[in-house]
Amino acid sequence: LHVRLHLDAPDAALPLILSDRAGMMVSPRALSSDGLDLRGVGAGPFRHVEFLLGNRSVYERFEDYWAPQDAGVQRLQLVLTPDTTTRLNAVRSGQVDGTTISTLQIDQARRYGLKVQTGVGLEVLHMQLNRARSEFGDERVRQALNHAIDRTAIVRALSFGYGEPSAQHFPSGYMAHDNDTGADYYRYDPQRARALLAAAGLPDGFSFELIVPNIPNYMPLFEVLQYQFAEVGITARPWVLEGAQISERFYGASEGDAALVTWGGRPDPSQTIDLLFTPGSLPNPGAHSTPQVMRLARLARQETDAAARPAKLQAAAAEITHQALDLVLYLPSSTFALRPAVEGMQVWASGNKPEFRGVRIRR
Repeated sequence: LHVRLHLDAPDAALPLILSDRAGMMVSPRALSSDGLDLRGVGAGPFRHVEFLLGNRSVYERFEDYWAPQDAGVQRLQLVLTPDTTTRLNAVRSGQVDGTTISTLQIDQARRYGLKVQTGVGLEVLHMQLNRARSEFGDERVRQALNHAIDRTAIVRALSFGYGEPSAQHFPSGYMAHDNDTGADYYRYDPQRARALLAAAGLPDGFSFELIVPNIPNYMPLFEVLQYQFAEVGITARPWVLEGAQISERFYGASEGDAALVTWGGRPDPSQTIDLLFTPGSLPNPGAHSTPQVMRLARLARQETDAAARPAKLQAAAAEITHQALDLVLYLPSSTFALRPAVEGMQVWASGNKPEFRGVRIRR
């Protein structure tokens, strides 16, 4: 019942890393047999009983789980329905008990008498820069990009005000959020943006290639950014790609100067800091960093004193923001529409990983 890990250095991120996919406990017998990709065999409050590719995955309560209260329902069925309108109608009609919806559907869901839960987690919508390409190696250019965008207007216009406009990666109240830097470190200031570009030797601006996902809600966002950049002399040229192509071209081959993408967050903040802003990881195209960011990232990762670690994480997050190593747009809200009888559902800290611990149906 015990595992001993021998490490080369202290790693304070390891407990939360092991709470995620890297720490999933899987049956050794199942690992050596065929079909594990179709029928999960692990350890949890639910037993996996059925999987239909592109359709649904079904689970039943595991009565011998050590914390039986975690499985609040006898049967859990996850149904794949890509269209948001179809999903919302399925909840309204009682075909399913709940779904994720876009913030644009919140008012409609409430008119239907559904329960709506929404909140900001660790997900980040950003224009990720390949800092080894275009003009992005210059800190002043990166700061100009940050001053050129109106984050509050973007959230109001495209997300109906749901979400947290922010220039840093971690939400307010979270242990890695630096209060001194704040969310509004780069105020919308086109004049300041133009001055920074001139100081960087680009008084007439510059152009760059921006990868845009072939997903409907990304194109209006691109058009807003394109307009706001043009106001300070920056031209963003779109390169529309499918999601899988973005991974291959932007991250794998380091093609494209920037990409309009979502970062799903990670259980431990050091993972976000290390993966996005230190060399040697796939999510950091161009492998660019700075000596100070690498030093602060290492100190935050190795600080095992729980009381002292938040200050180390905040110092790293602040340096990343001050150096403008990224262009964070805002922290999106994750939103559920639920039948009134559903209880115990919480907004996930990381929007793309469901947590059904303690969820139940009131009879």
